[in-house]
Amino acid sequence: SKVRAQKGPIFDIWVDSQGIVSAGKGGHVVEYSRTFNLEQDWNKTFSTIDGSNAQRNEGVDGAVIDCLRSISRNRRGDFVLGLASNAVAFVSSLGKNMLWLQAGGTSSFVGIAPHPNPSVRTLFVASSSGKILEVKYGKKKIEMAIPVEGICSIGCTSNGSALVCGTLVGVTVFNIDGKVKIAERNLGKRVSLVSPCPDPRYFACVVNNERVCVMKVASKGTVKIISKSSAMISPTGLDWSADAHYLRVSSGDHSMSYWEAKTGKQLTDDAEISLLQWATQTCTVGWEISGVYPPLSKGDEVSSVACSSDRSVVVTGDQDGQVHLFPYPCPSSLSVPRCWNYFGHGSRISSLSFSSDGRRIFSVGSEDCSVFVWKLRKQSE
Repeated sequence: SKVRAQKGPIFDIWVDSQGIVSAGKGGHVVEYSRTFNLEQDWNKTFSTIDGSNAQRNEGVDGAVIDCLRSISRNRRGDFVLGLASNAVAFVSSLGKNMLWLQAGGTSSFVGIAPHPNPSVRTLFVASSSGKILEVKYGKKKIEMAIPVEGICSIGCTSNGSALVCGTLVGVTVFNIDGKVKIAERNLGKRVSLVSPCPDPRYFACVVNNERVCVMKVASKGTVKIISKSSAMISPTGLDWSADAHYLRVSSGDHSMSYWEAKTGKQLTDDAEISLLQWATQTCTVGWEISGVYPPLSKGDEVSSVACSSDRSVVVTGDQDGQVHLFPYPCPSSLSVPRCWNYFGHGSRISSLSFSSDGRRIFSVGSEDCSVFVWKLRKQSE
């Protein structure tokens, strides 16, 4: 059977013993019986959390709500809707009126930075709307933390004292405890990637999508450039060596390059490179993760990579919004590596990270306006 459930695209469908419900771009929730007889077709009637009336088609802060992204129903028949405005709405089975539960930002997320202290259990999430969300994932609590105009990337220093934010025009550094700006550097160019160093005095960043710069916070609230690499093609990943002396960079042409952090000189000696130990694994190429790519791969399937601190597993995100878990290292071979696949995101995975204790994985969708927290369990658990 086939019915026209929505006037526009359908973004989610919920099927249970009570019927079939679709949520679509036009903001309608349409319910059919299991035999495709129309049961309900209701539009947006909003009320605030205290029950007062809200203007039709407008949500929190006057944001127009015209798109429903996801839908779920409990045993009583009530619905919870995920909206394109990054808000969650509750729909009662009685009267089909919407009641706001939580309103978030109206833009996508551009980066994540877990706090390095396992006891803190905090995740910093950068939004393209110019804000950093402080997520207390242990308490399931979200706080608005710091406004940062034009933020593009984020990283947390290894000692947990500062946040380094890449923006459309340079770098801004904030103190985590006081949420105050302590330094900035105007480069006149976009900083698309930030990688904190094992030595908390330094950090590396990708400038103008072509060059890696190593920087440190200097006196009087300034950021000093220590070194610059030569130009490369669209860096996709950036890792520090465990001794904080070297960097490796994966590029959009699926190549890998190695650099001295303090001088910006490129390393070409394979014997020297093979002896280096790396503090992180965010580069999207390399022998350690060559097995995560499917056979006959074009090399562009993996969009993001992260490795656990104990080097036991590596997680990848792909262009279709799937999260994949592999043993680490995962070199290519004739045998197919063991892999666990997880679904949930509605768009390309733009960023991945492990919590400092290695028990959780954080993933960000590029267009679905969501951050997922995955709990990593051993098979014995």
